[in-house]
Amino acid sequence: MKKFTEIIDRCFHVLSAVCFGLVSFCVLVQVTTRYTPGISAPWTDELTRLFFMYTVMLGPLWPSSTGSMRRSIL
Repeated sequence: MKKFTEIIDRCFHVLSAVCFGLVSFCVLVQVTTRYTPGISAPWTDELTRLFFMYTVMLGPLWPSSTGSMRRSIL
C-alpha cells in the first residue's frame, strides 16, 4: 500500500510541475503575440487560467504528502 501511495504522490508532483510549466509557456506566448503585429493567440488566456487552476488544486498535495505542511502550520 505504501508503494501505491508513493506512485500516486509522484504522479501528482509531476502533474503539478507540468501544469506550472504550461502556465509559464502560455503566458510567454501570450506576451509575445500581444506585441507582435499580425499574430494573435486568443487561446492562451483560457489555457493559462485552466492550467493555473490545476496547479493551485494539485500544488498543495505536494507538501501535504511529505508532512512539511503540517510542520509549518504548527
